[in-house]
Amino acid sequence: MVLMTAQNYDIWKTKMLDRLYVKQLSRPIEEEGIRHVGADVQQWSELDRRCLGYIRDYIDVGVIHHVENVTAHGS
Repeated sequence: MVLMTAQNYDIWKTKMLDRLYVKQLSRPIEEEGIRHVGADVQQWSELDRRCLGYIRDYIDVGVIHHVENVTAHGS
């Protein structure tokens, strides 16, 4: 996996979506952070937070300031 930089967002995004799917972390992205009625709040929050942490692991320090204040959906 490549780190996202100011120059490679498009390829990084494609690769990241694939990685999230393989790691079974894609639901918060695919569902735009919207927890379905009846879904367990704690489980959803944990999944969303794991997804966010995984994404941040692959962002270069030169651009991390763009997402450092993003919070997990639903928290």
